[in-house]
Order: sequence, then C-alpha cells, then structure tokens
Amino acid sequence: HPNAAVSLTWTPETGLWLGATPEILVTQNHGHAQTMALAGTMPCGDTRPWSKKNQHEQGLVANMIREVLQRHAKTLDEKGPYTVVAGPVKHLRTDFHFTLREGSTLGDVVETLHPTPAVCGLPMPHAATFIEATEERDRELYAGFLGPVQIQASTALFVNLRCLTLYPEQSLARLHSGGGLLAASQLESEWSETNIKMQTLRRLFD
Repeated sequence: HPNAAVSLTWTPETGLWLGATPEILVTQNHGHAQTMALAGTMPCGDTRPWSKKNQHEQGLVANMIREVLQRHAKTLDEKGPYTVVAGPVKHLRTDFHFTLREGSTLGDVVETLHPTPAVCGLPMPHAATFIEATEERDRELYAGFLGPVQIQASTALFVNLRCLTLYPEQSLARLHSGGGLLAASQLESEWSETNIKMQTLRRLFD
C-alpha cells in the first residue's frame, strides 16, 4: 500500500493492532509542516461526479483545519480539493502546507486538530458527547493517531483508520471502519461505503 501509512503496534493495554491508513494528521520535516482534509468517499469504479454531500463533507473538514492553522501558522498554502485513490475507494483531499508562527508548537496544532470532524463530527464537544453516549464499543486506538516523533528532525503522525485488532489466542480479528454522516446521507449507501473501506484489510484473510 504505497499511499498508506502501514503500522503494527502493541501495548499491554490495547493489544495488537494492524493498520494501513491514508490520512495524515500532521507531518513536519525541518520546520516545514503538512496536514490534510480527507473526507468524501466513493468506490473507485464509480465514474459519477462528486456529489454535493461529499463536497460538503470535505468542506466541513477543510474549514475546521483551515481555522486551526490560521491560529498557529506563519505561512499557509492550500491545494485542493482533488481526488486520491486509497485501495478500493477514492476520496476528496485538500493539502495544507505551513510553517509555525513564533509561540506555537506542533503539539499545539495536534491538540487542536485532533479529533477532526472526519472522525468526531461537529459541533465539538457535542458530537464527542453523543458518540460517547451512543457507540456501544470503545474505539480504543481506532481514529486516534500514531507515528514517529522527532526522528532526525522529522515527525509523521497519522490518523489510525482502516485498522484491525488481532486476537492471536482466539484466531480472531476485529476490523474498524467508519463513515461521515450528514443530513443528506443515505444510510444504505453509507453502510456499503463502510464495508468497502474494510476490503483493504479483509483481503488479508482471503
């Protein structure tokens, strides 16, 4: 998966996780930083134009990221939205390249960026409260972030999507995926999209 950040992680608290995520939370290399809005999804074989729902979904995430960066960035360049392929699906993506203003740190950006609307919703914190009250299972590492920090002046943090939890003793795996629900969402379409996203990791068990 050349366009994904592939990871294998283990902790005593969360167990063994395998992932292949297409989403950058934030990277920084010698002072130059990048993040992205990755929202809006279609199957790769779908040749229709992007729907208003998908464009709106992308816009919500991009607007939030832009507002965060305007508080912390000295310089800010934006590219997109454009289409990118991630396994069996394609997404709308907007890139943000920036440098930090004096007094702001990469940690400040991470703290205010995560969780983005793509994995939590809007408005915050009401969406987070709703998720905590409604979702029946703890997300654990799903939709969190991971990656190397300050390795040879480089940091690369990724949102932990398209991942699974492995239970070797039981020969079991739990796959994690999700979708963006808006007022214009069609539930059957969202359910189908969520299943298609999981094909990347499900193929490991074919």
